[in-house]
Amino acid sequence: AEASRVLIRDGRPAATIVVGSTHPERARAAAEELNQHLRRAAGVGLPVVEETEAGEIPDGQTVVVVGGGALATALGVPQQPLEIEEFVVRTQGRHVVFVGSDTAGVEDPDERRQSPATLWAVDYFLDRHMGVRWLWPGAVGMFVPKADAVTVPDLDVRQRPAMVVRDLRRILWSSHVSRARISNLDVVERVAGEADQWYARHQMGRREKLAAGHSFRHWWEKYHEQHPDIFATLPEGMTQPNPVPDRVKLCVSNPLVAELALKEWREA
Repeated sequence: AEASRVLIRDGRPAATIVVGSTHPERARAAAEELNQHLRRAAGVGLPVVEETEAGEIPDGQTVVVVGGGALATALGVPQQPLEIEEFVVRTQGRHVVFVGSDTAGVEDPDERRQSPATLWAVDYFLDRHMGVRWLWPGAVGMFVPKADAVTVPDLDVRQRPAMVVRDLRRILWSSHVSRARISNLDVVERVAGEADQWYARHQMGRREKLAAGHSFRHWWEKYHEQHPDIFATLPEGMTQPNPVPDRVKLCVSNPLVAELALKEWREA
């Protein structure tokens, strides 16, 4: 029969979070992610202790292990080394374990290993078992169902994002800020932070370096005299090249655009 580990009972904590010692900064961030949503759901969070204090947790309490370390290893989580971006959510006895591959080397200079996978493990539980929804960056887009009790069923989950690259572009770079004449940089910093957090909760990121950029940058210089109709007709008062020659907009409904692209591809 399925067992349940109680986190919150009658609006009171019934569990303790143990921060894994391998990379405690990542583990603490994931623990705070769990507590932030528990506070919204039930009005209270869980106490947080270090691994060295885990032995002091009363026998009747649920133990929530967040992040890799000695305790997670002793519980056999993970059973095999994690791949890049992989995470595990597993219950064992009174323990609930959230571990991700970010514990493999947060200081690794290879940015592919910088995924917040332990956070994803926590967010898996929040999404699938507490019904949390992050509809938009910031508190305004967060939906957390109210609950007097929060329990964890038997779980044995091991997964990672299916797509190698998962990116949404955040357009709060300095050039956009200056162009929009936003003077309150504190607001910009807050909004950017909320966006980054929202991306993390939706597993945005990448585990391979795949470069991409602007294409057809030479076409205005090469074709505008011979084939002016391959470039878009602009609104009244605007002239090509717009905004600059290497970013000019093409008229993709003109079949010649595809023909020229294929011709250049074959030649290359």
